[in-house]
Amino acid sequence: MKACDVLIWGESDMTDEITRGHFLRLLGAGVGALGALFAGQSARAASAAPDFFDGLDDESHPMMDEARRRIETIRKGNFTVRFVKPAGSPASGKASIRLANHEFGFGANLTSVMLLKEDNPMRARGLDAIADLFNMVRIGDNWGLMEPVRGGPLHWGAADRDLAWAKSHGMTCRHHALMYVFKNMPAWSQEIHSPEEWWPLIERRIQAVAERHGDSVREFEAIKEDWSSRWDGDLSPHGAASFRGFFGKYEANVEGHGAAQFSLGSAGPREVVVRLTKR
Repeated sequence: MKACDVLIWGESDMTDEITRGHFLRLLGAGVGALGALFAGQSARAASAAPDFFDGLDDESHPMMDEARRRIETIRKGNFTVRFVKPAGSPASGKASIRLANHEFGFGANLTSVMLLKEDNPMRARGLDAIADLFNMVRIGDNWGLMEPVRGGPLHWGAADRDLAWAKSHGMTCRHHALMYVFKNMPAWSQEIHSPEEWWPLIERRIQAVAERHGDSVREFEAIKEDWSSRWDGDLSPHGAASFRGFFGKYEANVEGHGAAQFSLGSAGPREVVVRLTKR
């Protein structure tokens, strides 16, 4: 049985000083929020701690105790390491052994830090924090930046930069992402409407990334979000478009009538009327 990896990323203006203690407090607050969620507690449980919340409240302790037991059985084992001299005879004396890198992946978003200007002190502090706390990073690869012109030259600068840093620090890498439907797709992708057009482009994208980074990246995010939340086609005689999609906010453009925005929610009706502003 293999425990799943954990990858942490987020958006930040990086205006606060990053220290190990600061980062751990932020991480503790995040774990606390998860603990409150699973235990059915309010986020107020985290604010009740005097100056540091480690993610535990009274009802979270059983869950965390179980997590510790599973760590002992799933992520640890009993080992014997025998040290011998060059000639093969047993070594003697005191020895010190420490864990240098977990097999369990614990990672952060490297790209958001790398995007800061090099003269920004928060960039160096952020990289130091990542190097100090993690053994895995997310490498950002934006298809829109990589192939701004359909079939044109491929631009690998940002991904290569992030990967070089990760390799120099012994980090395992996760690629983000081959296709990110809601963001980072090339502008020309709006002109593609059929599977027959899409497949050669998708295959070219995958092949290009595999050839460039396949030997250096352990995990790849294939599709972030889902194609089912995009619909293109002719409206019915009643002006209707029927599709299966995610709950959320949508943007639409109706030929000859302009753009519109609307929301589809889990608690709302399954058929909505959107009033267009242009006749």
